[in-house]
Amino acid sequence: MIEQQMSILRKIRFYQFLERHYYWVDVTHIESPDEFYVRPVAFRNDLRFLQAPRELIKVCELQIGRIVSYKSEVVQCFVRGQLILIQMIPSGVGHEIVCDLFAMDYGFIDKQIPIWKIFKIRKYANLPALSTKCSLANYVLKPSPAETKNDTLIMRQALGVKRAKMRVCAKYGNTILVDLNEGTPNDVSISIVQMNNPPSKYMVELDEEVNEVARRQLRYIRCHVGDVLHVIMRYVSTPYRFFVSDIRTYRAYIASRPDFSYYCQYQQPLTLDKVHPGLCVAIELPDEIYERAIVLTVDKKEKKILVNKIDFGEVIETTIDKLKPVKEQVFNHMPALAMCCSSSLAAPYAYELMKELEKKPEFMIRFTSIGCTFETPSLVDIIPIIE
Repeated sequence: MIEQQMSILRKIRFYQFLERHYYWVDVTHIESPDEFYVRPVAFRNDLRFLQAPRELIKVCELQIGRIVSYKSEVVQCFVRGQLILIQMIPSGVGHEIVCDLFAMDYGFIDKQIPIWKIFKIRKYANLPALSTKCSLANYVLKPSPAETKNDTLIMRQALGVKRAKMRVCAKYGNTILVDLNEGTPNDVSISIVQMNNPPSKYMVELDEEVNEVARRQLRYIRCHVGDVLHVIMRYVSTPYRFFVSDIRTYRAYIASRPDFSYYCQYQQPLTLDKVHPGLCVAIELPDEIYERAIVLTVDKKEKKILVNKIDFGEVIETTIDKLKPVKEQVFNHMPALAMCCSSSLAAPYAYELMKELEKKPEFMIRFTSIGCTFETPSLVDIIPIIE
């Protein structure tokens, strides 16, 4: 028993979940994409040792914080639990003592477990919790409980009972921000977006065809983990999906925009039959200003076109009369300015910081994780500029 205890302790010391490291984990409990629990798969064979019950616990031995073994109503087996509430409730013949317990190797709470289902554990099983609280780094918090519940169901279906590959993005308190891969190239947060946004004229994610065309035609700024950039805010969806531009490239873009707009004014108008997903175009703004964009979807029946303004980050719906064709060498006179980012801060701190940045749109960012230009945002630390 001592040998097994020492083996588990060595594993606990090893699995400290270091930033930018990958781990194979079991997702043991999902409250929401913003709150779920994982346990390294290396502990699978240790659970029987840790969870094994001994003799029934006595009333006088009940104490908040004590670690026990109990029959869980959630997983229908004996698990280790920490007592968090002890109370007496009416029963058929009087009153009985029941307890709420936190299943420390899983992450869920069992409520009102009767005392006759609670047992002492082996002395050597009195070890730290094996489950860790996590949050999807690229998940966008939803305003309504119904939307969050739907996203939670999607996440549960995507993960199933398989092990998952987890990348640690950042740590905040007792929570770690992670990317979670369920056996496909995509993070689970992408699966949630795709299930919530099936292909339609309002789809904001690039499909495979558009993605391939964009990768082939567009130039964009390449960054690496640890790079620090001076940027300006371009467009904010949420603190977990916003767009910035490198300040030097942005200034060059502002200087060149009059010439680009002049070029576009004299191009022949596009016709609807020549517009397709992935086409690089210029979109007309007020005051005869033009900006670069890429076509996402075309609804020829409604004559509506969805485009992504690559220097701004915004996806908008427009009409054919607002678009002009642009030659590839002109379109690529500079890289796409908009860089999709996600704050490494946990809510609500990220929202508070975004409010501050509305007053000072220039700031510094440090890349802690590099996303894909068109699918997932890069995770960044935001560093305000102190004047």
